[in-house]
Amino acid sequence: MIKKKLVKVYYAVSILWRGALAMILGAIVCKLPLFRQYKRHLLSTWHDFDKRKGVDNLLFGPLFNFWIRFEYLREKDPDKRESLKELAMGGNSGRKCAKQADAIPLDFNAKIGDMTFNEAFPMFSEIENILEGAKARLIVIQVGSSSGREIAYFAHKYPAHTYIGADICQEIADYASSAHQSQNLSFRTLSAKHISQLLSEYKNENILIFSSGALTYMQPEHLPVFFSSVANMASAKILLNEPGRENRGKLPDEVAGSMWRGNFTYTHDYKFYAEKANIKTVKSRVIRLPYPIYYFYYGETNGCHW
Repeated sequence: MIKKKLVKVYYAVSILWRGALAMILGAIVCKLPLFRQYKRHLLSTWHDFDKRKGVDNLLFGPLFNFWIRFEYLREKDPDKRESLKELAMGGNSGRKCAKQADAIPLDFNAKIGDMTFNEAFPMFSEIENILEGAKARLIVIQVGSSSGREIAYFAHKYPAHTYIGADICQEIADYASSAHQSQNLSFRTLSAKHISQLLSEYKNENILIFSSGALTYMQPEHLPVFFSSVANMASAKILLNEPGRENRGKLPDEVAGSMWRGNFTYTHDYKFYAEKANIKTVKSRVIRLPYPIYYFYYGETNGCHW
């Protein structure tokens, strides 16, 4: 019995020691001016794994975990925080992330646990219903279009409408433009915070905005600006299907704000932000998949009657 207890203590101490050592290594690489260039190199390998050589693989984890908690999350200015995020998500790392997404088939017949695809991700069937039933041209905008495969699917299937994919990373938008070419589809480099720049071009149009897993990366302070920009449009619908997680017994639609979810992601209460901007909720529900929890939100502006 004593031997088993000693073994447990040994493993507990070992875990604590390894954690402390990793924290020290991360702090050294993150904070010492000597490692400034090396730090930028390591962060740029977040998805660009091939750039890591030898000791990079040992130091990336300690640096990234320290940097996220003690530099990225402690930055009070959301615009500066967004710039910091580009160190890891920009460049070739973002392009590789988009390519990885493109390699996964968009299979609407797939089973997600015990659910059908449309049960797990109802946003896609709602979009299809809207596009099929539209009596006039719609401007369809995907916020955070990444590889472009989702909006390209709709552009191919429902060619009567105009489609625009928007992504914050130039490299990702360039990749999507080259991978998915169609006369009714274009891609822009644009952050969700500045969506008003795009929407202002279509003030008198019927606009359908959707996002699939992208707004979870948005800074909480930028969400009120985003939803207010949508609310200012005379005729717009917005559909979101975003991952989240339960925290201290609260589901994503009970947060009344945002909670950090890990690395660059947050669990946002989209209904809270949308209704605060005077967007009318059509549907909203939390969907429990094997992992993670998904939050489906569907809203429309007060002048929307289509």
